[in-house]
Amino acid sequence: MLSKDYILGFVEGEGCFNITLQRYVDYHTRKTKRSNSKKLNAFPFRVKPSFRIVCAKRDQKVLEEIREIIGVGEIYTNYRKNSTKHQNIAHYYVQTLSDLIKVRDFFKNCIFMTTKGSDFNYWCQCLDIIYLKKHQTKEGFLEICRIRGLMNTHSGKTTMWKPTEIAKVFTEEKKYILAHLDIKKQKLLHNNYC
Repeated sequence: MLSKDYILGFVEGEGCFNITLQRYVDYHTRKTKRSNSKKLNAFPFRVKPSFRIVCAKRDQKVLEEIREIIGVGEIYTNYRKNSTKHQNIAHYYVQTLSDLIKVRDFFKNCIFMTTKGSDFNYWCQCLDIIYLKKHQTKEGFLEICRIRGLMNTHSGKTTMWKPTEIAKVFTEEKKYILAHLDIKKQKLLHNNYC
């Protein structure tokens, strides 16, 4: 059986504590051009926290043991088309709030040796906001955006939703964002409000 220190080291190298922001989009196809008669969503964004560990498919046994010890999550495999150049990848993935709280409790008293520790602390702050349902208010959501901007800075990637774009969404009139599939071109089309 794997020790807690081994799991912590594995997470520091291959794990990710993540907060994803998504804009609500209506993906139902329409046979006519009439607008959607459903009620508008009260809040324009969705907050999705997650935890994952990624490794080569050949090391999936380690992920299975980690899942067994933590007691939550699923394991998925990405099979690459050209497996001679690229390895197949296994993902240990946790995304429901109740399961993420178990992950948080597992790592709560651990001492991280890398910047993953600060990412974990920020992630825990976001989980607390979500657990109290404050993420459904403008103030709580903007706090999550601020905290999220401090996370995973080592990757060099910029966040998709900048604070100015989020403020613009909150001030614009509420309307559905429609998406539909163009059958001839086989690609997803969005209107200008995305």
